[in-house]
Parts: sequence; structure tokens; C-alpha cells
Amino acid sequence: MAPRGRLRGAIDGALAWHETMTELIGTGTLAKPGAWYVYGSLMTDVERLLADLDHADAQ
Repeated sequence: MAPRGRLRGAIDGALAWHETMTELIGTGTLAKPGAWYVYGSLMTDVERLLADLDHADAQ
């Protein structure tokens, strides 16, 4: 797979994971979020970095 396709897959995967976890926690389905406060912050940073790479690659 081309680098652009791998980047798009990583972005889509990070966004899907974040949305799923946010929904589970928001609805109370995930009773023990554990380290979500740490991982959620890290995932937000990963999403931002991937989006920055995507933007830089598009230019």
C-alpha cells in the first residue's frame, strides 16, 4: 500500500477508535474506563499529528 493510503488508514482508524471510546464512556457502557484519561489525551494528540501530516502531504 502506498504511503498516502497507509496515512489515510491510520487517520481513519484513530478517528474510529476515538469515536467508539467516547460513545461508550458517554453512554456509561464502558463501566471501567481505566486509563482513558491518559489514553484519550494521547489519542487526541495522535489524531492531530495524523491530520497535520495529511495536510502537509496534500500541499
